[in-house]
Amino acid sequence: PTLLRVQLSPSLHAIAAIVRTSAPTTVLGPNGDEVEHAPGLLALAFRTGQLSRANLELHALSLSYMQCEALAERAAQTLALIKRVWDDALHGFHAKMASLDAELTAAGHGSSIAQELLGLVVHGVPHSTLHSFFVRELTPQELSRALKAANAASDVLVQLCVTQLHPALEMLI
Repeated sequence: PTLLRVQLSPSLHAIAAIVRTSAPTTVLGPNGDEVEHAPGLLALAFRTGQLSRANLELHALSLSYMQCEALAERAAQTLALIKRVWDDALHGFHAKMASLDAELTAAGHGSSIAQELLGLVVHGVPHSTLHSFFVRELTPQELSRALKAANAASDVLVQLCVTQLHPALEMLI
């Protein structure tokens, strides 16, 4: 549609517009019914009260969208922070498991860490490579240190979930 003319009434209570359409057009009538119009000129009239109410509704909708966008961003940032805290806490343990994988490969074991640990559970006796790794790398002090780091990280994660993630998601939903 092409807007040809717009006129505000002298009493400022209505606005009229003349529009040219090149295809059949559906217009919402004053009683809420959809009315089909052939291509050509179309005269439209709006009460300015309707326009200001629609403007307020659009403004409220845009504010709601911006608030939802901000809450979603807050939730995403909190999840990224949670992942970083957990990864930092278990970085040493993951590094040890990566070195175990390298040792198993170097020793010629064709199995993964999970398969080796499952074999330990089933047979009750670890392979010599796995046994030497446990004795050397997973001392009681190392395991205690890893447990303390995981516990501290889990406390931080609970705090982040309670103070950041839960309120943002609750407001979004």
